[in-house]
Amino acid sequence: MFSGRCSGPFLVAVLLTVGCEELKGPGGGSADGGPDGSPITAAGQACLDMADAYAGAASRCGDNFSAARTQFITNLANGDCNTVSIRNESELRSRCFPSFSVIGCADFKNGRYDPSCAEQIVRPQ
Repeated sequence: MFSGRCSGPFLVAVLLTVGCEELKGPGGGSADGGPDGSPITAAGQACLDMADAYAGAASRCGDNFSAARTQFITNLANGDCNTVSIRNESELRSRCFPSFSVIGCADFKNGRYDPSCAEQIVRPQ
């Protein structure tokens, strides 16, 4: 399982990711694309959606949404969600994402996430 704070070796081992930097809003650089402003890929959008699901759970459990999202992207996509691939997008969207809306805060903070989230975001070799 990965850390509830989205850091450390557990997160990388379970989600196997890259790291996405903080994404900037409209007019600020790259709201949906990579740091270079390139259009967002399908896998990149799934990465951003995963970051939102994770940050939503973090927020519900008392953490800052924006900080949790940024940390998730940084730890899992090295600052650019466009560089990742998704192991099984159907499973990610149908099982993993919804699990973050119902996960208990104790489980979230202790990194006890739904197994459907494991190794979904894959960094390039």
